[in-house]
Amino acid sequence: MTYANHDLERQVAEAVTTPAIARVLVVAQSPAVGATMLEEMQSDQAVRGRLLECSLTQAVADNAQAWSGLNFVVFELSNSIAEDIVAVQKIKSQGDDAPHCIAMTRDVLTDEQRARLTQTGVAEIISLPPREEQKKAPEAPTEEPHQDVVEPPLEPAASAHVSLPQEKQRGCVTVLLRARGGAGATTLAVNLAAAQADIGGAGSVALLDLDIQNGAIALAMDLPDSAEAGALIKGELPLSAAFIDRAMVRHNSGVDVLTAPDIFAPLDALSPSDVAAMITMLKDRYDHIVVDMPQAVTDWTLPVLGAAAQVILVTDTSLPSIKRTRRLIDLIGDEHMTLPVEVVVNQQQKPLRLSAALRECEALIGRSLTHWVPLDVKTARRASDLGIPIQMSAKRSRMARAITALAGRMFAPKSSAAPETTQGQHNHV
Repeated sequence: MTYANHDLERQVAEAVTTPAIARVLVVAQSPAVGATMLEEMQSDQAVRGRLLECSLTQAVADNAQAWSGLNFVVFELSNSIAEDIVAVQKIKSQGDDAPHCIAMTRDVLTDEQRARLTQTGVAEIISLPPREEQKKAPEAPTEEPHQDVVEPPLEPAASAHVSLPQEKQRGCVTVLLRARGGAGATTLAVNLAAAQADIGGAGSVALLDLDIQNGAIALAMDLPDSAEAGALIKGELPLSAAFIDRAMVRHNSGVDVLTAPDIFAPLDALSPSDVAAMITMLKDRYDHIVVDMPQAVTDWTLPVLGAAAQVILVTDTSLPSIKRTRRLIDLIGDEHMTLPVEVVVNQQQKPLRLSAALRECEALIGRSLTHWVPLDVKTARRASDLGIPIQMSAKRSRMARAITALAGRMFAPKSSAAPETTQGQHNHV
């Protein structure tokens, strides 16, 4: 892979900072979907649009609707895809002046359904997160077999030490790598862990800060740096089950956290064998382990990747970040060819349609830019100042909703997860 397009950085900057005004019509039957899309449009100065609360078939039947003046029609799929296809065909019959059609759905579509929509002229299919009411546990006890088993004790304080369960669970390890400093990987790690703990329950998720020099998880969660981790590095404590019991701290979000040490230490102060043993102990005790890594590659990077079930690579669309993303993907592939790597474009709103420059970014890293998490500066700053995860301090914000949707995809059981998106298909997170 070569980087022959020297003009890419300028194209990316123009695509991100100076987009053309897009005229959008949102057609949604569900009030919640319509409200969400309106909020997205109002937050983007490059978008001008309005909402119709009806089906696409009904919108097309309205002879007063002018389709030629629109750039995009974003519509919610109805219960009849066949009717939606007929409606799209009528819109596309406008010829070159016809707007791009983008479909939204909460359902998992079959490959045949996706193919039919694409062949009709649907440019993109956006997967929406499940309805909130579907996430609530049903009242009937027969449909919630775990309700009688989970009996959470009184929530401990944010700094209370935790006695961990000892049953064998062989948890799944998710490793977060960053393409550059300031990419927001720590914020993403904290909030992904909090989002999953909200689903799995207190004590089901461990969060491990392995950025032992510049770790910021303690600040993000208003916790102290770890004296136990500092003692381990200084050789004053052995790595053992007792160390894990003492070092892990239960946060009010339900996440058990091992923060960075309370001393400054070189990255090689941790040995590969100690890091591997620590992760093995955590896998025996938790359903999910989220590991926030330093930006530098260390002697124990590969052992951590060897224990991982997946890697989340946090980046942006600047050329330096895209280049480093490619190098990290190559590094992982050289030693762990089958390890899944998900690229997340963080702190950036996903455009309604990817520009040529963003398509080139996809070509450079060899995979789709599927996952996007927007930046809400006010929400992020308030969460940082308070030391409270966004999932707790602003649960209904755009960032929190995007991270919740991302967590649903990242932590879904592999056997029941939705089929992987193919090149050219993009989920809106």
